[in-house]
Amino acid sequence: MYKNNNMDNWINEAFESVQNQKQLTLDVDLFSKIEQKLNLKEAKIMKVPIWKVAAAACLILNINVFAIKSNNSFNNNKQVNEYHLTTNYNLYTNE
Repeated sequence: MYKNNNMDNWINEAFESVQNQKQLTLDVDLFSKIEQKLNLKEAKIMKVPIWKVAAAACLILNINVFAIKSNNSFNNNKQVNEYHLTTNYNLYTNE
């Protein structure tokens, strides 16, 4: 109950601290002004040479192939370790 009272006091103090602040006023025509500015600007179309697109595609392809090979070698090593762990024929008993 004491903790809940502290929380209520904290909330009340927070509300009181913002009561004396000036409220914001918005310009009524702000939205229309923004729309007008957006409509005035033309979209720039950038022409990218085909060799740059091909180079980027090759780079991404090489990175993916390398990642797949690395993942497969990691999984192969993991399977070998699991195999060695499961073929350890030591019996652990409470004797």
